[in-house]
Amino acid sequence: MLVSIPRLAVHIVGFLALVVCAGCGHLQSGAATGLNQVAVDNPLFVATGDLDFLWNQVVDAVDDDYRIAREQRPAAGAEGAIETYPTTGATVFEPWRNNSAPGYQQALATLQSIRRRASLRVAPAEGGYLIHAQVTHELEDVNRPENSTVGGQTIRYDGSIEEPDLADPDAVTTLGWIPLGRDAEAERRLLADIYARLSNR
Repeated sequence: MLVSIPRLAVHIVGFLALVVCAGCGHLQSGAATGLNQVAVDNPLFVATGDLDFLWNQVVDAVDDDYRIAREQRPAAGAEGAIETYPTTGATVFEPWRNNSAPGYQQALATLQSIRRRASLRVAPAEGGYLIHAQVTHELEDVNRPENSTVGGQTIRYDGSIEEPDLADPDAVTTLGWIPLGRDAEAERRLLADIYARLSNR
């Protein structure tokens, strides 16, 4: 059976991505590799009275891998919050980014369209502060695979009725994003990064 060149290229790229993913732990930077070895709780308790330093480190850690949409700086006795815009997941070809855990998550972000959104709260507690982290991830829902052999004008019965885009009938349309729930590993890595920053003071 003959295999078309575009389809063969997709299989080769997918295979190479999985091979690279198998050794992606070795590609991580020293700081990122350390994140895999730190066990932290969520929420993370930080025993410090320097609120300004704490908040600056939290913002800096979040800003490394996400784009901040809203930031509410904490005041005395009140909690602070950070919300981010959806950010594409780090692939195996981006070892300097930490929002995808090495292994399956990086392979998935390489072969699929994955995005993550982070939400953090810094709440005062006795003797310090509690940092709550929540990271959710989503899978892009498209009308058909990008390299599908099915033409754009072929009638399909496996989805909702859609009006065709007459300007470009072969374009892949984003129908939305499918929630995949919370990403506990991304939350742990983010909190581990914050913990490392505060511990190295």
